[in-house]
Amino acid sequence: MNYGQFCPIAKATEILGEKWTFLIIRELIMGGRRFNELQRGLGDISPALLTARLKSLEAQGLLVKRKAPGQRSFEYWPTQACMEPPRFWSRWANGGSNMHATMSSTTISTLNC
Repeated sequence: MNYGQFCPIAKATEILGEKWTFLIIRELIMGGRRFNELQRGLGDISPALLTARLKSLEAQGLLVKRKAPGQRSFEYWPTQACMEPPRFWSRWANGGSNMHATMSSTTISTLNC
């Protein structure tokens, strides 16, 4: 998905708008580190799709892939950028019923869309 726009919301949607991406980020933030842990937490995602999404998130700087200590496997760690979603995402994820009302006109104007 490519919107061809430089607006932060459009760019974020290009990265996060793909199926499963938000759920993968949820699993990372909740402490899932290994491929099998992430797959177990996600349920029906195929291994190929999970691999593709993890590679994409790594390329976008939202996670870091590290070799697991003393093992042949890898661990996936969320970066600071992944851990700090915009304030209105947090409110929305925490059940905010009127997301637009939580965004002031100043917040909206700083998005530079």
